[in-house]
Amino acid sequence: MKVNKVGDRGLLFSFEDPYFTNSYVIEGERRIYVLDTQCGPNLMLALIKHLEKMGISDKDFVIFNSHEDYDHIWGNCAFSNSIIISHSICRDIIISEGEKNLDKYAEFKRGDVILVPPNLVFDSRLNFSDDGIDFFFTPGHQLGCASVYDRKDRVLFVGDNVENPFPYINEPNFDEYIKTLERYTKMDWKYVITGHNPIITGTKLIEKNIDYLKRIKDWIVDFDSLSKSERSVHITNLTNLTDKMRWNSLSTQAKETYQEAISYLQHLEKNPVILEKLDKLIRFQS
Repeated sequence: MKVNKVGDRGLLFSFEDPYFTNSYVIEGERRIYVLDTQCGPNLMLALIKHLEKMGISDKDFVIFNSHEDYDHIWGNCAFSNSIIISHSICRDIIISEGEKNLDKYAEFKRGDVILVPPNLVFDSRLNFSDDGIDFFFTPGHQLGCASVYDRKDRVLFVGDNVENPFPYINEPNFDEYIKTLERYTKMDWKYVITGHNPIITGTKLIEKNIDYLKRIKDWIVDFDSLSKSERSVHITNLTNLTDKMRWNSLSTQAKETYQEAISYLQHLEKNPVILEKLDKLIRFQS
């Protein structure tokens, strides 16, 4: 676990196990805000212990889930007596899909995970004005994504809505997602904190994410121009979208995009992940 000071009252906790993830802590005048709780209580107990050593754990905790993915919510059970905030869509999906995901992603559990859904939800925005903290709806990576803005430090927490090199797309909500990212670029922030990347200080990556979303929306992604890491994310996005779309409703350009991905995967050294993606794409186009 690495801890970095951000602004006057922020702490960025970065974990390497089971893979790189961020939690962000804001020490408000009235409360301590923990943004995303990672893969289980063990990680959050380490976070709490660090706060105790710093002498800043004597206020009420307010927990925030930026979206419903397991690696952002499983540590909620370390704060089961606290306020836990999310967008209403996020909470609904945690309740409907959470138990299934406990089994599906069991290898990533860090500690004895007990599913604890948010107990305070909002639809548009929720403000803690006395601490200068704003929670607001920002659909993108998932339909229930939300973000946090710290008005005092001018820090924007976006969860997985911004990713390097490209965002992961789980829904064909391209217009909503683009609108969310364009909104970010117009906000007055000094730092952007994401779920899985180092601190962002400029709009370059956000603009690159917007460009990718616009191109995949119109099915004009140039597969040959993508780097290895970009191709990996792009193919994952295509396999995710197969669950939400129907082959016979796609444009000719969209079908060509899927065929390019199949051709690329067929030439890679096979492993279970590659085989699963290849099988999914082939079944989708048949």
